[in-house]
Amino acid sequence: MGPRFRRSYGRGPRAVEGISGNRPRERLEIVRAATPPPPDRPRELLDWDELDRLSNIGIDIEAHGASHAILTGLPPAEVSELRACQETLRQRGHGRHGLLAYPNGGYDERVRAIAREVGYRAALTTEAGLACGAADPMALPRLGLHDDVSRTRAEFLERLRDPT
Repeated sequence: MGPRFRRSYGRGPRAVEGISGNRPRERLEIVRAATPPPPDRPRELLDWDELDRLSNIGIDIEAHGASHAILTGLPPAEVSELRACQETLRQRGHGRHGLLAYPNGGYDERVRAIAREVGYRAALTTEAGLACGAADPMALPRLGLHDDVSRTRAEFLERLRDPT
């Protein structure tokens, strides 16, 4: 970590450097203790106008299911909600890349097959990690960016350093 990072985020990153081995939660707690908390504000969902504005500035909007139902618990006919989600996104000019983030990360072989069948090219799980070229495109890991995983820039940078 460079001097600019240390100046911006205080003692947290220095304290983290002293922890050896694969203990990401302990490192994350040190960073949280050493940095200011994020502003307190309610969690909100985006509406279509907000999604359109994000799209207009270059952020791609992709699929996350039509109802946020946990897909592994649904009968096959209801898992096909993935098709409705994809169609709705495309009608609104989104979903161009055919990507899906499984609601709550829930997937199994049946859900993967249905997602592939209805036209998704790749899908993200909630498993922490960075994808490589050999990864199954229908079960890609990712880095979490929501408040309980990386509330601050320092936490996000720590997640990049050790995504597990």
